[in-house]
Amino acid sequence: MKTPLVMTATIDPKGMANLSVNDVKEREGQYLETFKFYLELPCIERIVFVENSGWELDRFKEISSSLPETEVEFISLDCNDYPREYGKSYGEMLILDHVVDESRLVKEAGEFVKVTGRFPILNIDALLDEMSRRRPWDLYCDNKDHKVYDWLRLGWNGHACDTRFFGVTVEFYRRHFYGHYVELDDSRDLLIEGFFFRVAKVESESGRSRVVRRFRTEPEYSGKGGHVQISLIGVNDNSGWVATLKRRIRQVGRWVVPWFWF
Repeated sequence: MKTPLVMTATIDPKGMANLSVNDVKEREGQYLETFKFYLELPCIERIVFVENSGWELDRFKEISSSLPETEVEFISLDCNDYPREYGKSYGEMLILDHVVDESRLVKEAGEFVKVTGRFPILNIDALLDEMSRRRPWDLYCDNKDHKVYDWLRLGWNGHACDTRFFGVTVEFYRRHFYGHYVELDDSRDLLIEGFFFRVAKVESESGRSRVVRRFRTEPEYSGKGGHVQISLIGVNDNSGWVATLKRRIRQVGRWVVPWFWF
């Protein structure tokens, strides 16, 4: 894949609340393992590793030099000093703004694929293959869009974009996402998943942009999710049996009832 894989990372969360893993050494270890996982995949030729807490990246550069087949660009930022209540959504989009401004590989390609850097997507090769087959697109993302939670009055969100993995052109990002990090605030439930969902839906339904809003392949996430577990159905242990069962059910649903975006 010539399109660069952008790995976002925050090794030192600096007091961010509601995280499943706060220890910086443990977080660094998770990022290192994920980085090596992607470096060793033959389907990935270019990686942009961007870290926003000013952490020293020597260990990542050592791993990269031992696997020179993959071209790697490192971007080290120190911009994780915003008010902690703004949360991960604010920080994630601020990182991506820096990527489109500063990454040579992203500028050359005119697009990028974004992954969250702390846990590998085990079937990313299948996801990238599907992404390639469904071109052309300006935004390639996976949405859930259903009213089941509303009908059951559970108070959960059935309308969101999964921002752990998506593809986007630089032009589309600049037109619809750039600079909007200032509108996000986790403490007020203004999340990146909701913002991306609204943009994707409006642009898709208007026909102004080429937007893929639903994958045919269920992503196989692993490791611990970013936030603490808030419910059984919202489990954050991606490698546990509950999350695995959910993925199996969702994959069958994508095949059998592709119109039901659960």
